[in-house]
Amino acid sequence: MEASFIYDLIVCMYLGKIAWVDFKTLKIKNKSLLYLGLILVVRLMIFNIDLEKIIYALLINLIIFCVIYFYPKQLMGAGDLKLALVLALWCNYPQCIVAIYVSFIFGGIVAIYFYLRNINKVSKKEKISFAPMLILGNIIAFFEADDILNLWLSFIG
Repeated sequence: MEASFIYDLIVCMYLGKIAWVDFKTLKIKNKSLLYLGLILVVRLMIFNIDLEKIIYALLINLIIFCVIYFYPKQLMGAGDLKLALVLALWCNYPQCIVAIYVSFIFGGIVAIYFYLRNINKVSKKEKISFAPMLILGNIIAFFEADDILNLWLSFIG
């Protein structure tokens, strides 16, 4: 096994912990994000990841998730915004585009499921944890972004 695969497996396990905690509590601890950020920065230094791709991913995630967070009202928590920015250190450009797309597809599916399951007792104040979908989208994009992008481009022509 390659060292990068083992390192990425450790990242996935830590992301699983963050997703589980957010699912149970609707909270993402800053300490968890700090540790994840440190793990990813060390990964970047060890494997010499292209800094330009990281900056593009950070800008894309910052713009998209800040718009969702601040406008028109707070549609996601601050922890999700911070998690998206930290995940840009792992899913660089163009993987981050696939990650965002897949995350929102899964988020929409889960939201529809909860709406249909609780159709008579749904209130606007109910919240759905977005971090598990964001993490799942990033894991899928990290390992399969090239195939997904090629599929999209084959549809476009």
